[in-house]
Amino acid sequence: MLFGEYFSHIIMATILFSSAGTFRWWNTWVLLGFSFINVIGSHLLVALSDPDLYNVRGKKSEPAERWDLIILKIGSVFPFITLLIAGLNYRFHWSSIGSIWMVPGIVLIITCGFLTIWTMRVNRFYTTIVRIQKERGQKVITNGPYKIIRHPGYAAQFFYYTGISLMLDSPLSFIPVFCILLLLMIRIIREEKILVKGLEGYQEYTQQTKYRLFPGIW
Repeated sequence: MLFGEYFSHIIMATILFSSAGTFRWWNTWVLLGFSFINVIGSHLLVALSDPDLYNVRGKKSEPAERWDLIILKIGSVFPFITLLIAGLNYRFHWSSIGSIWMVPGIVLIITCGFLTIWTMRVNRFYTTIVRIQKERGQKVITNGPYKIIRHPGYAAQFFYYTGISLMLDSPLSFIPVFCILLLLMIRIIREEKILVKGLEGYQEYTQQTKYRLFPGIW
């Protein structure tokens, strides 16, 4: 898991610089810098204190639900499309929203890192596939960010890819980001059916914490 998180940034840089046709794209260097800070922060604040969580997240295992496997496979494509479009947009100057939007983009990237770390610190059952972890004694988590929304990890993912589009000044990248959001919402709906059915206390938790992804909206 540790290796994968660093290696993914190499892949990310390769896609961006190769599609842009240059290494002299300072927005990408800034993006990679903040992304690395997020990864290092999660390793220092989560992996060292709870290595078991990282071992579980890094273990290769097939999703228990076929629909989850399909969503994961489809969803794995859109981040690459987001990066590819951003690089091509920079090379061919297709569209722009202005460099000023890089600032809120940075804020979203930082927010993603903070929210991801906070989520993993309070929820040691935060894994990459949908299943009830009976062997680890999974229970409902109601503190930390889970007091605000029921799926803070998914919210962090959406913030990250939205932040990428803003930082790289690529309005067209919002198209695959919107697709990522739709898949997250579908996965949340399907996942909650399993949690309500198989995790004691989750039904009551949904009544206490009303919103799934965006406070006051959904």
